[in-house]
Amino acid sequence: MKRHLNRIINSLFHFNYRQQCSLIIFGLLTNTLALSQDNNYWNQQYGNLSTLLGGAVTASYTDNGSIYYNPATLAFRDSVRVSFSAALYSSNLMKITNSTSVDSTSRVYGFKRFPISLYPVFKLNATSSLGLIYLARIYSNFDFHEYVDARKDIDNDGSNEQFISSFDYKNDLSEDWYGVSYSKLLSSKSSIGIATYVSYRRHNYINNYTADVVFDVAKRDYLTTDIQHYMTYYQYSGIFKIGYFHEFDNFSFGCALTLPSFSIFSSALSTSRLYLTGYQDYFPADTINSLLIQTEANNAKANHKYPSSLNIGIKKKFDNVSIYSSAEVYLPIQKYRLFDFNNELNGIPPVYPSVTDLILNSETESRLLLNLAFGMQILAKNGRITSLGLCTDFNSLPKSFKPRGYNTSFGRNNIYHLTVGRELTVLKIRVNGGLKFSYGYSNNLTQFVDMNSASPSNFLLGDRKPISDYRIMALSLLLGFNF
Repeated sequence: MKRHLNRIINSLFHFNYRQQCSLIIFGLLTNTLALSQDNNYWNQQYGNLSTLLGGAVTASYTDNGSIYYNPATLAFRDSVRVSFSAALYSSNLMKITNSTSVDSTSRVYGFKRFPISLYPVFKLNATSSLGLIYLARIYSNFDFHEYVDARKDIDNDGSNEQFISSFDYKNDLSEDWYGVSYSKLLSSKSSIGIATYVSYRRHNYINNYTADVVFDVAKRDYLTTDIQHYMTYYQYSGIFKIGYFHEFDNFSFGCALTLPSFSIFSSALSTSRLYLTGYQDYFPADTINSLLIQTEANNAKANHKYPSSLNIGIKKKFDNVSIYSSAEVYLPIQKYRLFDFNNELNGIPPVYPSVTDLILNSETESRLLLNLAFGMQILAKNGRITSLGLCTDFNSLPKSFKPRGYNTSFGRNNIYHLTVGRELTVLKIRVNGGLKFSYGYSNNLTQFVDMNSASPSNFLLGDRKPISDYRIMALSLLLGFNF
C-alpha cells in the first residue's frame, strides 16, 4: 500500500518548476499580469526621473529616487527636497497558448493602479545629508476561478461521461521597503553613503483543483480528485546598501553594494489537502478506494532571501545631451526551503508523515544575474527635457530549477522595459511624466492540465506536455513631482 501511496503523492504533489508554471498559466492570472514578478529584480524603477531613465542613475543625483540606486549621491542635493512618484496606471495583456489543451489560446487583459514612492531629503550640514525612503518593490494581487463541465470518454469504454473540473487560484504578494539613507561629502567631487532598509513582505497563496467524473448517478459511481493548498506568511527583513560617487567636469562614476538580506521576524501558515476516491478499479487490489491526506503547519518561520548585488554606473554629459548607463550583478542564492516548521506537522493518515514537509514547503533559488540599463536626456531650445530609458529585467531562476513541493515563484519571463517622458517646471515644482512599455515571453512550459487526455491513470490531470507558452505586455502611465 505504501508503494501506491508514494506513486500518488509523487504524481500529485511533487511538481517540478515547469509543471508549477503551467499551473499558473492554467489559472490565466499570475502576478506577471502586473509585471511584479518575484524573480525579476528590475521589474520596477524608483524615483521620478530615475524611472524615465530606466534606472540607469547609479552615477547621478538627478532626483531623490537615485539614492535607492546609490545612497552616496544624496550628499549632492543642495536643499531640503521631497520626491513623490508613482506608476499611476498600467494596462496589461497576456496571451497564453496550449495551457489546458492543445491548440487553445487565451487572452487576458488587466488594468491596475500602483502605489506611490516617497523620498524626502534633509540637508544636515554643508557636507552631509539624510534621506527617508518608502517604496513598494512588489505589488500584486489576483484571484481567478475556472470551471469546466463537459462530456468525455474518460475510461475509454466508448461512452461519454460527465467531466467536471474547477480551478481556484489566488496569489497576493506585496513588499514594502522603508529606509534611511545617510551620505557625506569626501570632497567637492566625491561622496560616500549608506542606506538601511526594513522590508515588510506579505504573501497569500491559494491553489485548489478538483476534477470529478460521473459514471452512474443512480449507483453513485463517481471518480474524484481534490487537491487544495493554502499558504500565507509575512516577514520583516533587513537590508544594507553602501555606495560611492565621484563627479568630474562632464563625467561621473558611481557604484553601490547591496548586502544579503537577513530575516528579523516572520510568521507563516501552510496547509494542504488531498482527497481521492473511486480509483479502486484502476490500481492493484491492495490500493484503498478512498485516500485522504490533510496536513498543516502553523507558527512556521519564513526564510525569503534577497541577494547581494553590485551596481556600477557612469554618466557622460555633452552640450545638450546626457548619457546614462548602469549594470547590476546579482550573486546567486543556493536552493533553499521557504519555511522552517517550528511545531509538529499534523497529517492524516498518521502512518504517512514523511510527505507532510514535501506537501507544505516551497523551494526557490537565484542564479548569477546581470541586468543592464541605459538612459538619455535631451535638452531642447525651449528648456524642456526629454528622457529615454531602456533596461533588461532578466529572470533569476536557473534553467535547471526543479523544486520540491509547491513553487510560489512566479514565471520565468525575461522582461524588457522601455520608457519615454518629459520634464516640466510648474510653479517651481519639477514634474516628470511619461510612459513605460514592458514586454516578456516564455515558451516550452509544461501544461498544468490537459483536459483532452484526463484519465484515471493520471488522476484526471491529463498527460501534461511542455508545449505551452505565454507573452506579456504592459503599458504604464508614469508621473512624479520634485518639491
